[in-house]
Amino acid sequence: MRGLWLHVRRSPAGPTVVLDVDGVLVDSRLRELVAVEASRGERSRFWAVFLSASLTHLDAPGPGLAFYAWARARGYNVAVVSGRPRRLAWDTLLQLNSLGVDPDVFVAREEGVYAKAQRLKLEALRVLEAMGARVALLVDDSPEVVEAARRLGYPAVTPLIALHWAARGGGGERRVPGPSVLEHATA
Repeated sequence: MRGLWLHVRRSPAGPTVVLDVDGVLVDSRLRELVAVEASRGERSRFWAVFLSASLTHLDAPGPGLAFYAWARARGYNVAVVSGRPRRLAWDTLLQLNSLGVDPDVFVAREEGVYAKAQRLKLEALRVLEAMGARVALLVDDSPEVVEAARRLGYPAVTPLIALHWAARGGGGERRVPGPSVLEHATA
């Protein structure tokens, strides 16, 4: 459990759907764009801006909310595993609560831990299993995390966000998988 911080509201014992925050439960692309512009290529500055609690108001509801609703409607436990640092845990929980998300367990990265997301999230899955969770599905926007989880036998998918920008004038269309993706993943 080294490198992880947990907030447990309810036991995750039993079938559990595990959801990521950025790119899944929240659409953080605008915050990411602000961080890219503010950092001017400096990696540490990018992360300082991107992980600023004062910018989470730029986030929009993400495609993972459909997965959350599906899981709750079917009685699954829900664990949220984020790469955000512990100092943002309460802000993140408030943000998720404002979207109607009330996870049984919230896992964040401890301060000063810079392990790759896949290592951190796979460790979180092991910790959840030690708490009695049976991971029914992991939803993460990182293909690397999803592939690493699958290699270890966990059912895992990305939220399949697809943006199609119009040639003139911007705008776009978002396609988000519905519960049929979950039905297939958990069958």
